[in-house]
Amino acid sequence: MKLNWKEGVIFLGFIALATILWYIHAMASVRTENVEVQVRYTGISTTIAFKDTLPSSITVEVRDAGQRLKTYFKEQPVITLNLAPLLDAPTGEVIVSEEKLRSSVTSILQGTSKLLAISPSTIRTSYYHLAQKVVPVRLITDVQPASEYQIVGQPMLEVDQVTLVGKPSDLDSIHEVTAFLAQTGIKDTVITAVPLTIPASVRAAEDSVNVRTIAERFTEKVFRLPIQAVNLPEGTNVRFFPSEVTVVVRCAMRHFTQVTENDLEVYCVIPDKMLNHLPVHVKKHDKAISSMRVSPSQVEYLLEQQ
Repeated sequence: MKLNWKEGVIFLGFIALATILWYIHAMASVRTENVEVQVRYTGISTTIAFKDTLPSSITVEVRDAGQRLKTYFKEQPVITLNLAPLLDAPTGEVIVSEEKLRSSVTSILQGTSKLLAISPSTIRTSYYHLAQKVVPVRLITDVQPASEYQIVGQPMLEVDQVTLVGKPSDLDSIHEVTAFLAQTGIKDTVITAVPLTIPASVRAAEDSVNVRTIAERFTEKVFRLPIQAVNLPEGTNVRFFPSEVTVVVRCAMRHFTQVTENDLEVYCVIPDKMLNHLPVHVKKHDKAISSMRVSPSQVEYLLEQQ
């Protein structure tokens, strides 16, 4: 027999109502569920090592109304175990009893929930203390400033050593750890947390170090300076061709006015035997000058007896 659309709607309505009534009954009825509880540990020194890995979770059997049990699956319950009182000897065994686990789990359950069982019922492992060693951190950098900027000095470690923890035999072969910093487009002072490269056989108190990089906008200043003679024999004069050279210096913009020609010394070293050309040297007397270039870089010269 063929149903008309009204009968179909009524039929579907009955199904929906039945489903709703079943869901309400299921949420109200009491039943048992296995719930995973996450375990967090505190009071563990970095020098402590465990023979077996501590479990990150335990499974508990809980009895309650379905609606209340549902809350345990929306957000995983967590208990915290302080192991410090169990780790006061150089070596020993850690035992978290069933009673302690039950007490910790019960404290986070709803008042209507009944705890039936815990798996594992106890947490048990042995522990021992590791050795420590302080080693320097070697910084490796690949740092590029933004256009029209320059890096001031070198990137600097805020802490240049780290404490490693491990077996003495593993620590003996480690003399340093490295940190690699790669940066581009630096325009200001930047502090970056750089991961440390730690051998797998040990662990470190810190897994990264802060590195400070300073960049400043630079400018250039041009000077026309005479060439001085160094190592000129007595009774001899020298003439350079040309007698003056152009020196272009680079410095931070904030140092532009303080850099003068007195901060530069241009000279050629007179050799013992005659050459066709001499290289031009420039010596700076101000740390604000970051780089220099001279033109021409070589000059001709003529020695004359007085």
